[in-house]
Amino acid sequence: NTFVFPPVDEQLSAKWLGGGAQDFMKGVADVFVEAGSIDGALDTYENNVNIGPLQQAAGGS
Repeated sequence: NTFVFPPVDEQLSAKWLGGGAQDFMKGVADVFVEAGSIDGALDTYENNVNIGPLQQAAGGS
């Protein structure tokens, strides 16, 4: 398998959608700002990842 998603509990962890993805997006945005590709980056991308549907699929709230 060349494309495998981690288990739901891992996806919801701080490493992934619980913060890691948002930190990664911030880093990428900052690189684009430095390269002149975009005018500015958000201070945080915390609110740009909605984990609600994944939590519901996992049986949580």
